[in-house]
Amino acid sequence: MLYLKNPDYNPDPNANTSIEGLRKLARDILQPAGVKVLYGFYGSQVTERSYRVIRDGLNENESIGVDGAPYAVGGEFTLNGPQDIKKRVMSTGLYNPMFYFGDCNDACTSTSICPRLRCAAESKVMGKVFGWTISRNRAEQATKMMGEAHVDGRIYGFVATHYYDHADTRAALGIITDWLAKNKDKRYLATVNDQPW
Repeated sequence: MLYLKNPDYNPDPNANTSIEGLRKLARDILQPAGVKVLYGFYGSQVTERSYRVIRDGLNENESIGVDGAPYAVGGEFTLNGPQDIKKRVMSTGLYNPMFYFGDCNDACTSTSICPRLRCAAESKVMGKVFGWTISRNRAEQATKMMGEAHVDGRIYGFVATHYYDHADTRAALGIITDWLAKNKDKRYLATVNDQPW
């Protein structure tokens, strides 16, 4: 996932630092290696130029994600596209999800993470639903995301810094792979041969 923090920083489509420049890099480097690309936006960015550029030019290896509450993200997708539901990904979470994790069975209007994920997965307005952040010490929340909220993807790593290879990030990945090994009938670890969208 390429999370776009300031996607309209450079509006010149010919500049390497523009959204077009980023898309060109993804298509020239990542996609030939078999990497599927998810462009991630905040909900407040769906009316901006960068969102429209990505949405209007999605290829078979690309999808667009919006972070936020399911009712808001679903509404934005309905109004602003993409029209193809398979290309729509909603994500929600928090750098440290234990703060607002909630009960997965709470109402869809809840501001907590787990009920938002569950409601998004149940809505069928989004093609995929991703939850974040799974960290080393959060096995219970990770298990609930996967087992009760039925997310399609999990974002793992540290809770308050950038991702890098470390025993803690490997442990977070281990939480996911252990759950997958015990629940082969529900989900599996995607490979380069999968077409997620």
